[in-house]
Amino acid sequence: MSAAIEPRHAYPTAQAVADFIADRDNRGLSEYTVSYYKTHLPRFVVYANEHGLTDVTTITTRDVRAYIHYVRNNGSNLPTVVADAGSVRTFMRWLAAEDEIDEAIAERIHVPVLRVPLIEPFSLDQVRAILDTVAHLKRGAERNVAIVLVMVDTGARSGEIKSLRDEDVHPDRLKIFGKGSKWRWVPISEPTYQAIKAWQAKRGPGAAWLFPTTAGNKMGRDLLRQMFKEWCRKAGVTGVRCTPHTMRHTTATEWIRAGGNLFELQKLLGHYDICMTRRYCSVSPEDVINSHKAFGLVGRLAPPAELRPAVSE
Repeated sequence: MSAAIEPRHAYPTAQAVADFIADRDNRGLSEYTVSYYKTHLPRFVVYANEHGLTDVTTITTRDVRAYIHYVRNNGSNLPTVVADAGSVRTFMRWLAAEDEIDEAIAERIHVPVLRVPLIEPFSLDQVRAILDTVAHLKRGAERNVAIVLVMVDTGARSGEIKSLRDEDVHPDRLKIFGKGSKWRWVPISEPTYQAIKAWQAKRGPGAAWLFPTTAGNKMGRDLLRQMFKEWCRKAGVTGVRCTPHTMRHTTATEWIRAGGNLFELQKLLGHYDICMTRRYCSVSPEDVINSHKAFGLVGRLAPPAELRPAVSE
C-alpha cells in the first residue's frame, strides 16, 4: 500500500510574494528588475485577498487566468496587462521550483502577446548633435560627454552605465555588470577612454561610482533617462524616441550596417539569445538595396553577352 501524500502547508500569499521579491534581491538581480516585481506583484496580492486566495498553495491556473482577465478588463493598457501577467507567472514558477505548488499550474499560465514595434535608431547626424550639445553644456560637460561616448561605443544598458566603478575602466575595455548578474568585457575606443579619464580628473578621486550624482550617490533609476531626454531636446532631435535605450539600438544597427558580425554584437550587448540581438538591428529598405548591389547574385555572375536580353534599336 502506497504512503499517503502529505498535504502542503499553508503559505500566505502576501508572505510568499515578499519572499519571492527578497529572493530576487538576494540573487543580485538589477535594481530595475526588483523594482519591476515590487510594482506589479502587490496588485496581485490585493486581488488575491479580495477573492479569498490568501493561501498561495491553493491558487490554481484558473485563478490566475481570472486575475489576468480582471486586469485586462479594468482599464489597464496592454503593456500593463502583460507586465502584471508575466510577473505572476514568474512568481508561480518560483513557487513550483520551491515545491510549494505543482509545476503544471505555473506552466499553464499564458501571458498576452505584446507586439513591440521596432525602435527607430538615431541617425548619425543626430548622434553628432547630441555629442556636440553635451560638450557645450555649462555644467557637467566632461561627465556627460563620457556618458554619451560610452553609450555609443558599447551599446551598454543605462543600468550598466550607472553601475560602473573606476576599477571597471581599462584603456581598451570596460568591465560591465549586466543582466542575470553576469560580468562581461566590452571594448572601448581611444576617444571614449580619454573622455572617461578627463571626467575622472575633473571629478577627483574617492568616488564610489564612475558617474555619481552631484551628491556622490549612484544615479537613480530615472535620472539618466531624464538627463538624456533633455540633451536630445537641446540638440533638436525629433522624430525618434529619445531614451538611452534608443542609443543602444543605434549602436547595434550601425554595427551591422558597417559589416560587423552578429555573434560578436551579441557578446557586446550582453544578450543570452541571439534572436534578441537580431531584434535590435533596424534595417531600412535603403540598407537592403545597397547590400543587394554588393551581394546580389546576378550582379556577381556578370552574365555573358549572349544571355543578356536583346535591346531593339
